[in-house]
Amino acid sequence: MGCDAHVVLVDPEDGAMGAAVDHLHDLDARWSRFRDDSELSRLNLAGGDWVSVSPSTMVLVATMQRAADCTDSRFDPTFLFEVLATGYVHSRDDATRRSIVVDLPCPGRSVHDAEIDAERARIRLPDGLALDAGGIGKGLAADLTVKMLLDGGTAGALVSIGGDMTAAGRTPADDGWSIDVEDPFAPTEVRTRLGVSGGGIASSSTRARRSVSAGISRHHTIDPCTRRSAATDLATATVIAPTGWEAEAHATAVLLGGSRAIDAYAKPRELSGYALRDDRTEIRFGSLATTAGAHL
Repeated sequence: MGCDAHVVLVDPEDGAMGAAVDHLHDLDARWSRFRDDSELSRLNLAGGDWVSVSPSTMVLVATMQRAADCTDSRFDPTFLFEVLATGYVHSRDDATRRSIVVDLPCPGRSVHDAEIDAERARIRLPDGLALDAGGIGKGLAADLTVKMLLDGGTAGALVSIGGDMTAAGRTPADDGWSIDVEDPFAPTEVRTRLGVSGGGIASSSTRARRSVSAGISRHHTIDPCTRRSAATDLATATVIAPTGWEAEAHATAVLLGGSRAIDAYAKPRELSGYALRDDRTEIRFGSLATTAGAHL
């Protein structure tokens, strides 16, 4: 998935850490856009043909569709061509790995045009539609790995993939899981600290993973309205949600909407989180806006 992963276990079963690492490697092999043999790449390269996939990839595509629905299509995983145009072509952890996509995008298509045939374990994408697991793949992978660990008898687990994480079960301390949110203007420094009892936490940023194309620095968060790097006054948005994939989808939506739209978006969805504007103004919303500390 082009990033580091961290796993924290509370009272683990024997072999739990190895099982978690193997599970994450398996999902990366199936979902990475930087591998031409991954199931997702084979879907993108299939030219409209059916492709046999694993149950986890069927869950991924179905979750992409749910994410588009719950964000009113602010989250959109179909902009792989546009992401590549920003210059984000190579994997961040291995420059020899790069995305391979053929043909041109087909305007007017959506993730809901992906057909999932659960009975035959196969998926078909319309020719010209390409999917990017990106952040939602990280959030969902964390969700699935935590569930696997708890189902296997581990008392508590936190899985973080590139900073997007899911935590569940028994916490390592009475006050829950302590999560550091990095400063997008100084990535080695902590901007704020969140304490949560569990759920998903994800951040979306215009400052991270920037690429230079044609001499212009661009970020990889694409605005569905313009099909270009989003113009927003937020440098970063962090959202706490029931699951990792929901946190990721909503963090992207909050970032795209900008600071003035946070309350209108977050309140009806009962979301909590933290945002930082380009001028370094902090915005706390949901439960974080009404508590003395940054604890949920």
